[in-house]
Amino acid sequence: MKELQKRLKEIADELQILEVKEGRTAEDDTRIDELVVEFQEVKEKAEKAEKRSQSMEAIKKDLITPVNMPGKIDSKSEDENFRSLGEFVQAVALNPADPRLTKRVMTMGTTTSGGFLVPDAFISTIKQVSAGEAIVRPRASVIPSGDQPDQGIDMPALDQTAADGTALYGGVSVVWVLEGVAKTETSTAFKLIELNPKEVAGYIELTDKLLRNATGIDALLGTLFRGAISSAEETEFLAGTNGTTRPTGIITHAGTITVNRTTANRILYADLVNMFAQSYGTGLDFVAAKSALTQIMTMKNFEVADSDAPSLAFQPDPRVGIAGSVLGIPLLFTDLLPALGTAGDLMLANFKFYLIKDGYGIEVKSDNGYSGFVSNRTIIKAFWNVDGKPWLTAPITLRDATSEVSPFVILGDVSSSS
Repeated sequence: MKELQKRLKEIADELQILEVKEGRTAEDDTRIDELVVEFQEVKEKAEKAEKRSQSMEAIKKDLITPVNMPGKIDSKSEDENFRSLGEFVQAVALNPADPRLTKRVMTMGTTTSGGFLVPDAFISTIKQVSAGEAIVRPRASVIPSGDQPDQGIDMPALDQTAADGTALYGGVSVVWVLEGVAKTETSTAFKLIELNPKEVAGYIELTDKLLRNATGIDALLGTLFRGAISSAEETEFLAGTNGTTRPTGIITHAGTITVNRTTANRILYADLVNMFAQSYGTGLDFVAAKSALTQIMTMKNFEVADSDAPSLAFQPDPRVGIAGSVLGIPLLFTDLLPALGTAGDLMLANFKFYLIKDGYGIEVKSDNGYSGFVSNRTIIKAFWNVDGKPWLTAPITLRDATSEVSPFVILGDVSSSS
């Protein structure tokens, strides 16, 4: 087709030269007649080639679009937004040429081959979670993705590690100054916390029958992907498994204080008090492993030989359900912490001191391959980028130059040192 268009232009240029030529000869007139005939022939070939190309595109579209795919509303043009997450996933899997799809712009360090960005309108469907669905993210300090989503960011952290406690506010010294007297110089010591969004992926298999049902896709992916993404992130935020390739967990971080457990494999009232004594800031939450629920709900204020004397520290109301606090602090349960009796089965945290840096928005790809083709299944893959770290480098030393506190305190083993 390009060659035919090129030839048409060459003929037109030559005709224009001959038309304005002074002293045009009979040979020139003969050449003009030849070029006119050739122009008509090439033009007909070009028109046929164009029609053939359009027909092939129409056939391809029919081949990749299911016969029983839900029809579009007549008033909706193809350049409008997707009506639902299900319709977006259908386009990714069945019609990747859909002009409404936005291909991810590849950046250095990205390992995927690039998928289609989930429209902003549907991000909340599968990414954002409420305080009831997740522990850390809804309470943390979240840094938006920004104009360069996958680029790392350095966040300043106050250096509060001075041995004499004077660095409680980052090395800022406060003096009372008389009028006319020179002011004392002060300095603020900062350390940097580097956050580099790490890529993580999840996938799910959809049957061809479900793939044709946009409403079904909405219900399925909106629930399963949101739960899977939240669980994957929260596992790393809380416990952490590899701070190099994943977000840094609170339990093993250098700024987290570990309090000795009073009795092996037990959580006692004294443990809660000791943890509270070494906590820092307001807005604290107790987070306990689900396996510790029975011990906590039956915990007593103090331990004596007469079991009838102590009162329950945790006061659940059988009429209205579990009261969600202990020592006046909200109490949350999760299955993402270590098992009962293991260091970290109970945490006291001020989660606003945990930083989360989101990278590129969620992108989606589809793949059915040969095995998927013969089994009528398509794999939908979702990719996103995130990093997280506690917003301190070490425990905070108080003014007595001895006591240490932290926004993150965990219950350790009996032999653990605080």
